[in-house]
Amino acid sequence: SSGGVMIAPKTKPTPAEGPKVATDAPPIFVVLLPAGESELQAKGTQKVGWGQDGLSPKGIEQAKKAGKLMSQSGIQFDAVFTSVQKQAVYTAWTALMEGQDLAVPQYKSYRLNDRHWGKLQGRSEKDLEQSYDKEHLKNWTKDAPPPLEHSNVQHPVQDPLYRAIPQTLQPGSESMRNVFDRVLPLLSDNITPMLQMGKSILVVGHEASIYAMCQLLEGDDELEDEEFPQGEPWILEIDQELFVKKKVVLNDGFLRRLQFRFSDTAGDLVPTNPGKAGPAGNAGNGVEGNAAAPPPPKVKEEYTIEVTILSAKNLRDADWMYGTSDPYCWVKTSNKEDEPFSTKTISNASNVVKWDEKKTIKIKRGTSLNFSIWDEDWGKKDDHLGECTLNFEDILENFNGKMALLEQSGKVAPGKTGKGAFLHLSVKVLD
Repeated sequence: SSGGVMIAPKTKPTPAEGPKVATDAPPIFVVLLPAGESELQAKGTQKVGWGQDGLSPKGIEQAKKAGKLMSQSGIQFDAVFTSVQKQAVYTAWTALMEGQDLAVPQYKSYRLNDRHWGKLQGRSEKDLEQSYDKEHLKNWTKDAPPPLEHSNVQHPVQDPLYRAIPQTLQPGSESMRNVFDRVLPLLSDNITPMLQMGKSILVVGHEASIYAMCQLLEGDDELEDEEFPQGEPWILEIDQELFVKKKVVLNDGFLRRLQFRFSDTAGDLVPTNPGKAGPAGNAGNGVEGNAAAPPPPKVKEEYTIEVTILSAKNLRDADWMYGTSDPYCWVKTSNKEDEPFSTKTISNASNVVKWDEKKTIKIKRGTSLNFSIWDEDWGKKDDHLGECTLNFEDILENFNGKMALLEQSGKVAPGKTGKGAFLHLSVKVLD
């Protein structure tokens, strides 16, 4: 229920300590950057497909902003992967020019190209609406549109750029599933080995290929309605087992998180390394950015925040006989004086549980939030499905993203498919 108000559950679940898996290994980062707005997109053509197109003035600014954010984050990239389309190549070059990583190895692959839209490619939305009925256009958002013939100049077989690629791999049209299949070999054969060596990667692609790359990194090949806006970098923090622990938008709030830590005693803001920005857990190992870092948030004793529980995915089936669960999310702060609250229970939930419920609360400086998901069993003890903890630093950055769920033992919750379970939430500081 959109904008629903959270309520206290009828029975309080067994309190969870919310332990985390301790590790001394530095985090691995993958930054996913969709190309900035192209010239054709600025003119109303959204389905550019495999077309070669430069960046619009807006697209150039998007790339520059992304580059400044990445530079200030202090994440040192060991490799950059782009598509072979101008939009992505220009976005990568423009972004890297804002920082110090100009000499980083760069690899181009058609596997990061945008989705090929077949006969819809290069046409304006208005033109498409006049040529096809709404039902077909809706179906083609995931299914393959009518393909181009090999003789068409827009077919990849007519482009010398793809001469070395077998014609069987050159599409005349693609579904979203086809894009997943195209991206997967690049991830498994080229990117994964680098991640296994602890290297951090920048991937610059397009909305469809970035979406596919993100889903595959998360171990999830199901098609969802998730958007990756042009020129907006997303950062995935990955552990040594290549498990995605956290996914957030790289913004000014995230930079404050990287550049400042909180003392264990008073919760005061302390620079990790004055003048430099180093990723959390790598303080002092970052590089100096050429743009001014955002100022630290003003320290107060009390904050008003809005907590939104959006959804959960891949929760295990607590009711194994029926293959379902009845989950609700229980939220408590690290301050024992604060009243906990919860979402409503979703009965017979499917793979994706949607709550979209908000709660405005006051917290003290240094407070963390623990989110635990439970399966409601009438007359029995509720089953624990997973939990995660949002630290005070995360709260101040206005966190909006996904958190991996842990079991009460601190191990990663395998979820329904064994690929992990996730909670999508956002927290916004209101004052």
